[in-house]
Amino acid sequence: MKKITLLIIGLFVFCNGISQITYEKGYYINNAGFKTDGLIKNLDWKDNPSEIMFKTSENAEPQHVTIEIIQKFVITGVSEYVRGTVQIDKSSEVIENMSYHKYPKYVEETLLLKTLVQGKANLFVYENSKIKKFFFNVNEGEIKQLFYKSYLAEQTGIAHNNMFQQQLLLNLKCNNINTSYVKKIGYQEDDLKSVFIAYNKCMNSDYTVTNETGKKKNLFNFSLRAGVANSSLSINNGVSRNLINDLGSKLGLRLGAEMEFVLPFNKNKWAIIAEPIYKKYKADAKTGVTNIFTNSIDESKVSIDYTNIQIAFGGRYYFFLSEKSRIFINAGYTISLKRNEEIEFNYRSNLKIEPDKNFYGGLGFKQNKLSIEFRYNTPFDNMSRYLSWESEFKSSSLILGYTIF
Repeated sequence: MKKITLLIIGLFVFCNGISQITYEKGYYINNAGFKTDGLIKNLDWKDNPSEIMFKTSENAEPQHVTIEIIQKFVITGVSEYVRGTVQIDKSSEVIENMSYHKYPKYVEETLLLKTLVQGKANLFVYENSKIKKFFFNVNEGEIKQLFYKSYLAEQTGIAHNNMFQQQLLLNLKCNNINTSYVKKIGYQEDDLKSVFIAYNKCMNSDYTVTNETGKKKNLFNFSLRAGVANSSLSINNGVSRNLINDLGSKLGLRLGAEMEFVLPFNKNKWAIIAEPIYKKYKADAKTGVTNIFTNSIDESKVSIDYTNIQIAFGGRYYFFLSEKSRIFINAGYTISLKRNEEIEFNYRSNLKIEPDKNFYGGLGFKQNKLSIEFRYNTPFDNMSRYLSWESEFKSSSLILGYTIF
């Protein structure tokens, strides 16, 4: 297992070195109000950044530009971030971290806020690994947090402070934004966007929804995958030295249907995968068994016809080489659904074997809809139910895939 972990780390470092680094057209404005055009490394941040990598031209050396220097930066047609010194309440929506205090507890911080709607009224968002909070301003005024908080209540369990709805009513005054309308708005990105778009339209203000062009598509992929599995099984009996059987390596059919859920951040590099798999392993071997009456070695046979239905699930990371080609690595866990398979002996009763349960790692390449992957499964003892028997089942596969959608 340690070798597999080191192999995956090595592959990650190697592939990351050759994968495409995307710098896109954009600019930043510094504290003096000076605009610098160039190229910004687009990391498609899930968490709001505190710095950017910037180049003045394709061949220029990249430089770190930090929040202390940036007033605003824009990746053209993709995203915009604005620096603001704001009062932020960092209360958590995780039950274990909730308090009985319903009111905001603000701290002052300087953040780069992502612009969601830009117009007479602006909507921003700040997100990190623990929280996601929305901010706004009107007529380029002070940026304030739209406050929402879940908290513990002694009688009802969990209660909610929806102060942001009152803030919307007080600050976005327009005929079509009334109490009944605002009461239906949740503290969610799409809901809040709709309110700010409605207000800007009502005020006849030009507006842009800056996150629209960078919207993710094809976040779910379905692929048919077929290939060959090279599997081997060896068994031995700890009591009798003669009962050591290597059934050898055999090639078998491998069929699968993979579901891939691409995560909507970091340039779609991360995905969660799940795949039902059909595999078959058929082998036999001759062995020597001690005849207790003649004290001689008799030849006997051991065989297995193992049809396996598995579910493999795990994670995938892509290294983009170009818009249409990419290298990927996988890691995950496999469990077998089929039970009651047996190893057959012609000199004793058959032995039942346990379903596979093991880790896997894979390396592959994808071009448009076609993919190829080499996958290695860690060895597994599928005779662990017996005290005197043990086994080692190994398997690796070469898989061809075609993405249907």
